[in-house]
Amino acid sequence: MLSFPATCMALVISLTAGAQQKKDIIFKGKADPKYNGEKMQLYNNKTGETDSAVIVNGGFELHASYTEPTRYMFASNYEAKTKGGYAPFGIVVEGPGTVRIDADIASFSKSKVSNAPAHEAVQWYNQQTDLLDGKFEAALIKKYGKPDLFTNRAYDKEEWYKDVEHAYDSAGDAHSNQVMEVMVRKYPNSIGAAYLMSVRSGSLPLSLQEELYGLFKDRVKQSSYGKSTLELIEARKYSAIGQTAYGFTMNNELGKAVEFASFRGKYVLIDFWASWCGPCVASFPKLKEVYEQYKNKGFEIVGVSTDKSEAAWQTAVKKYLNPWPQLHDTQNIAGKFFAVKMLPTTYLIHPDGKIVARDVHAEELGAKLSELLKQ
Repeated sequence: MLSFPATCMALVISLTAGAQQKKDIIFKGKADPKYNGEKMQLYNNKTGETDSAVIVNGGFELHASYTEPTRYMFASNYEAKTKGGYAPFGIVVEGPGTVRIDADIASFSKSKVSNAPAHEAVQWYNQQTDLLDGKFEAALIKKYGKPDLFTNRAYDKEEWYKDVEHAYDSAGDAHSNQVMEVMVRKYPNSIGAAYLMSVRSGSLPLSLQEELYGLFKDRVKQSSYGKSTLELIEARKYSAIGQTAYGFTMNNELGKAVEFASFRGKYVLIDFWASWCGPCVASFPKLKEVYEQYKNKGFEIVGVSTDKSEAAWQTAVKKYLNPWPQLHDTQNIAGKFFAVKMLPTTYLIHPDGKIVARDVHAEELGAKLSELLKQ
């Protein structure tokens, strides 16, 4: 066997290292020059990477190191300061190179992306669902005779507006499911399609979700998003109505291990939440009302935090003082066995341990318990 000279080997190692260092992703943005001086942010919660850039002469450039297919998130400081926050916008990338962004700095989620093959499916999905949602919004505006139906926040406090929100949410799920099916059949080799399946396919009929997953090419199934989609499918089987809820054990705020099985014999609402989740916190006052009414009638709530930070969870427990057991999920039990992709997510469990319902809102909980306890 020929021996490789040490100097040549060192040169190869040096060249290889150099090539690896050059495996970067460049996000090159074009913006209206009137936004010159405004700052753009890039972040990735999975890899921990961050970058920022100031818009100069109608352009900006952000950098990241490529390691595996993933989704990079972007934030416009201008949007955040003018709207009091920003709509999250992500780009799925599956290789090094230059991704181009035709940026809408005022509403960054409306930006157009090119030269990102994995993102094509995501962009197509967003366009199609926006089209369907827009038509439905127009129909609701016509029905209620209110041009400001979706912009006037004062309506949020009106009782009739709950019907609008329910109708819009139901239609949104239907639109997503409709477009999701077409998208996977159109883009079976897309990592971006797998990303969407992993986070937004939970309302699809389980049999259809499995069928669509089966259409993915092997390389897509082997990606982190392909694996997450399969995990979601398995979690939905574990957490289907009528199944016995997974018997987890988690620590409470005092560090004591608590077994979920210890609550057998009562109706139990598992409330998956996090300290950073606004809708979760907003539901607490109503949950406290229902808890006070039914806690001595065979009902319990178990709060399960999905916070990554124990300190953030402990601080929230002390801040909100919810009078029911508080547990911290450090093993992704929420995702693996309860198919939790959005917060808050709730499960109502029968005294025998079987799942009765999912996503019972705080406003509906009292009526649901009243009905069940009469049986």
